[in-house]
Amino acid sequence: MPKNNREWWEAKLQRNVERDREKDTALSALGWQVRHFWEHEDPAAVASEIDQTWRQLLTTPKPDSRSTQDV
Repeated sequence: MPKNNREWWEAKLQRNVERDREKDTALSALGWQVRHFWEHEDPAAVASEIDQTWRQLLTTPKPDSRSTQDV
C-alpha cells in the first residue's frame, strides 16, 4: 500500500474489489465462468487452466432449457 494518500488508495482499492465482484456476479448470472489472471502469473499455467476449463465445458452436458414434462 502506498504511504502517500493512504486513505484514498484504500478507498480506491476497496471500490475496485466491489466492482470486480459486481461484474463477476453479473457475468455468472449470464452463464459465464469468470476467471481472473494476473500479469505476474506463469503464462503456461494460465493457458493450462483455460484449456482445462474449456475442455470441461465442452464435455459437460448442458441443462436442457425445454421442459421435460409432457403437457
